Amino acid sequence: MAANVFANGREISAKKSNNKTIAKMPDVCLSPPSPPAGPIPIPYPNFAKSKDTTGGTKKVLIGGAEVGLKGKSKYKKSVGDKPATRNFGASIVSHGLEGPVHHQAGSFDVKFEGTNVVRFGDLTTGNHSNPGLPPGPDMGGVAPGATEAGCKALHAKNDQERERLSKARRKKGDQRRAHRGVRSAARGNTTISTASWMGPGQILKAASKAVIHKYDSSFSEGHTTKDIKKRTSKDGKKVSSGACGGHKYAKTSMPHTSHTEARIIEEIFKANPKPTGGTLVLAVNWPGGPAKGKRTCDPCTHCQELICAVSKPAPGCLDIVLCSDENKPEKPKC
Repeated sequence: MAANVFANGREISAKKSNNKTIAKMPDVCLSPPSPPAGPIPIPYPNFAKSKDTTGGTKKVLIGGAEVGLKGKSKYKKSVGDKPATRNFGASIVSHGLEGPVHHQAGSFDVKFEGTNVVRFGDLTTGNHSNPGLPPGPDMGGVAPGATEAGCKALHAKNDQERERLSKARRKKGDQRRAHRGVRSAARGNTTISTASWMGPGQILKAASKAVIHKYDSSFSEGHTTKDIKKRTSKDGKKVSSGACGGHKYAKTSMPHTSHTEARIIEEIFKANPKPTGGTLVLAVNWPGGPAKGKRTCDPCTHCQELICAVSKPAPGCLDIVLCSDENKPEKPKC
């Protein structure tokens, strides 16, 4: 499964992503048959995968693993030219086979640990045992947009996450067997939502049950209990969302900040620096929970108020698009 972290709308190459280089040509190697009929020079395609990333980030991780960096990281091996065999001299340039793939380009403005991150479409070398092999693109994904295809991709992501969590396994140190609570939540009425923030090209996801975030920290948390305490008004009746538009929630024992729409929006506005705009495409999946006359894709009343506040034409606010159950992009009903 892809890591689903994007820079400039293009998937970042990381050890846990599904990025790859495909059929880079030509890697000309001397190949069978043996003399006197051969060897014969044959051009081979080269392939490499991001799961073989090495030399990437050390502290900033995606999915708990290193991230590709321009000029530093590499896919430590490539495949495709092995039939040539070393017995016949292998590459006509370097006499090597299955060399690493180095990253030659990266994002112009997104950096991890001071170095440009590698994205879908950025140039790489080929089998680096063969310096003559021309550069080609790193292949990954593109952040879903405000289209029917984009909404379909976000709804599919919701289904994938629910299916994955419904089969959650015990992790090391899971003394309370929290994975059982995760499985139960995923199979029940828990809301799971996925959003594509088109400004930085980032995918965000959230679940309404806190046990899921505790099990998998890639789910947005939104405001923590500590955050809510800091944002509570002096009279104890209101909680600031921290989002543009100055929206405030009514303080209750079951805060609306636990809802997926709120978690995702608050996660964006917790960032430093604050967002300067962009489009947020949001797909909500609330199975069996909506009131009569509502759809599983509809935000609750309280989240609708937050969405409308954040959608106002004001500096730093977002253009929010909601995905219907039929994958139709819709503007919020404000």
